[in-house]
Amino acid sequence: MPKWILPKNFKYSLERELSTDSEFNRGVAMLNLPPSVKVYIASEATDMRKSIDALSHLVQEVLKKDVLSGHLFVFCNKRGDKIKILYWDRNGFCLWYKRLERGVFRLPKVQKEVFMIAPNELSLLLEGIDLTDRKRLTATQI
Repeated sequence: MPKWILPKNFKYSLERELSTDSEFNRGVAMLNLPPSVKVYIASEATDMRKSIDALSHLVQEVLKKDVLSGHLFVFCNKRGDKIKILYWDRNGFCLWYKRLERGVFRLPKVQKEVFMIAPNELSLLLEGIDLTDRKRLTATQI
């Protein structure tokens, strides 16, 4: 097994980075998505063991969407504490995964298999904001 050689000041620089008051350390996540990107959310619970291939098949066959479009496809598990986001990025698939240590993601209940939300609402969702408030949500059923 190879040994990794770290610089002598590695621990110090890591501690220094963790002690600064940056946006990263405060837990602020900012999504900068172009206005052309759409965010589709699967309303049914998804098995989080599914890989990129299984999720892309789900997008094409069940949700009836083009998986290579560059849009974001969001899947949530039954308990609501895990989310996967699948998208195509120029030359390959990207899969983003988030698991909450406490609480659940609050998604609106929609009768269709897929619905859309605005990119800024996705940011709110990932920050733990409850999206079930119908006054703010602009979920569009497809």
